[in-house]
Amino acid sequence: MDIDVKKVMLTLLERQKEYVREDLEDYGEAMVAVFTSDNQSYVAFPKFEDEDSKIAEYSAIVEAAKMKNAVLIVTVNSARTKADPTEEEMDSYRWGDFDRTNSRSCILLTASGPGLQSCSLTLAFDIKGGRVEFAREPELMNEIQLNLLPDWPGSAATTIVV
Repeated sequence: MDIDVKKVMLTLLERQKEYVREDLEDYGEAMVAVFTSDNQSYVAFPKFEDEDSKIAEYSAIVEAAKMKNAVLIVTVNSARTKADPTEEEMDSYRWGDFDRTNSRSCILLTASGPGLQSCSLTLAFDIKGGRVEFAREPELMNEIQLNLLPDWPGSAATTIVV
């Protein structure tokens, strides 16, 4: 199955941008697109309020994807990023540590699967005066530390250089 991963990611990014524009909130709805070896695809919308519920939601998505012989999972989340966090900040990071005073809102997409080089991109944005201002272009992440998809082949469970 040939999948244009870049096209999929950019299409999902545009959809998430619309959610942010409609809701005018930093944290929009999470979305996961799963593609299987028999040319099937489906979308899931995980709901979570904290780190434990996030892990449970994504674990269930991975288990379902494995059962359906998935070859690609693309995640789309609203997130917060911080430029050049220190090693101490990363080692001690806990859910929600990056707040409005030391980070920026963004849409974060990850793509991973068996035999694929995982990749991630972000699109920063600000909400000011009832309007959303997006960065000009999405940014391919040079390094990312992430553990969204436990036990998923090729997932971004450790630092990845893309």
